[in-house]
Amino acid sequence: MISSSINAIHLFEDGNGRTSRLFYTLLTENYSEIKYNRYLSEILGEFGREKIDINPVIVSGKIEDIMREDILRECGEEYAWLGTTRYSEDLFKQAITEVEKKEFKKLESDNSSIFSFSLYNQISSRENSDKYKKKSYNSNGKLTRIRILLDELLPDLDNEDIGGISGDYWKLKKRYVEILIDAIVNPERYKTTDNNDQDITIKEFFEHEIDRKVEVNLEKERRKQEEEEIKREQEEKAKIQEKEAENKLDNGEGSYEVLSIDEIKEIILIKNKLNELVNQKIVDEYNELEKQEKIKQFSELLVKTATNINEGLILTNEQAERYVIEKGDSFLEHYYKYRQLNEIIEYLDGLNLWDTKFTTSVNIIESLDSKALSDSEVDSFLSQSIYYVTKKGQSIRLKLFELERQDVKKVIQSFMERIFYSDEMIDYREKSVAKCEHGVIPAIRKYVFEIASQEFSSLLEKDSDDIAFDYRSNIKTIDEDGVYVQIPSKALLHTGCAISSIEKSIKS
Repeated sequence: MISSSINAIHLFEDGNGRTSRLFYTLLTENYSEIKYNRYLSEILGEFGREKIDINPVIVSGKIEDIMREDILRECGEEYAWLGTTRYSEDLFKQAITEVEKKEFKKLESDNSSIFSFSLYNQISSRENSDKYKKKSYNSNGKLTRIRILLDELLPDLDNEDIGGISGDYWKLKKRYVEILIDAIVNPERYKTTDNNDQDITIKEFFEHEIDRKVEVNLEKERRKQEEEEIKREQEEKAKIQEKEAENKLDNGEGSYEVLSIDEIKEIILIKNKLNELVNQKIVDEYNELEKQEKIKQFSELLVKTATNINEGLILTNEQAERYVIEKGDSFLEHYYKYRQLNEIIEYLDGLNLWDTKFTTSVNIIESLDSKALSDSEVDSFLSQSIYYVTKKGQSIRLKLFELERQDVKKVIQSFMERIFYSDEMIDYREKSVAKCEHGVIPAIRKYVFEIASQEFSSLLEKDSDDIAFDYRSNIKTIDEDGVYVQIPSKALLHTGCAISSIEKSIKS
């Protein structure tokens, strides 16, 4: 009774729930400092409500039903649900102060049921009370709902009326607490039904619900512990498997890719061509155009950009124009960067080298299935990364996120020696071997892991005419329930976001 009363009355600005849990535990348990010190810390902690919750809200609906029935009976009305319609503060009389408006709103948000009871008492004393009520009936003609029409009532309220509503509200709130306490002290006076429609006292219902919630939370805690134990076992197993794979790789086992002289030369030529594209200057009449014409031209360019990123998705001219306008005048200055980006994408798309092109995104774009971008997705779409991958797993990435903040040169990332895919983003810190569950096959919502050894990066700095030998990759792998990848010392590493779209074949 004490515990539930503390919560119902709300004695303190903060800590009512913790105080009620403390009283309940001390009064219902044989308190022992050794036995319960930890438990008390838990119930008074951040997640104490999950241990036990003496919350009168559990039976608030039952008590409000009793109050509703009493109020309607006193007014000669049959039992029905009581509520209010929405309202605008503009409907109050000019004489109503901001303080009174705030008090009115506070009462409504504090307890909407008791608020509607106090309003019903207010309108019931008026001669034309039906003006403020909207009644609903079921198919048998039985009254089921009474709504108080606030758009009708508010213009008729004066300061005294609002004071009366407030005073009646707190009387009813006091009555609510009195019924709650009486239902605990004299349970046989207050009958209800449980979740199985069985007759039961409100007190019993309250106690059963508290116990049920405790059981539910204990079951959650049990499952959480089981899941944590399974996770620990899986992590331990993964460490053992990783160590076994590491030993095998160190002992000379594993496979690696070999790049021919021509394949290395082609990558170097692509790298040099990309440098040319980012360094060339584009000169046209764009800067001389009026603002509206700039917006139009830039919008058309963004539609083209979207198609080049993923030809399966549709960005309309209207969407692109809204996006350009929303980004503001400073965004218009990035026009030439997008021109260069499109030339880079079109150049890469035109090469026969690639096996796969895909994009990754921080936020998976749901429109990938519907083929139409929503306005809210445009920014994420234009901030993706685009990957181009050869048949032997060499990759290059365009980091579109950098386009507005940096020079176009910063968009083009280094060529990587091998690329792999995993179920989760790989933490490669202090590792010499990493497991990539999805191996070398990209898939939607899988994460990217790229590696380039120092030897590979140095090789690409050479002139293509100086390449005289095939290159055996320094990235060794073992395929055992996923691919284990050996990480060379001082290698360049990158973990990417989840894959959001895939184009298996770029050029036929």
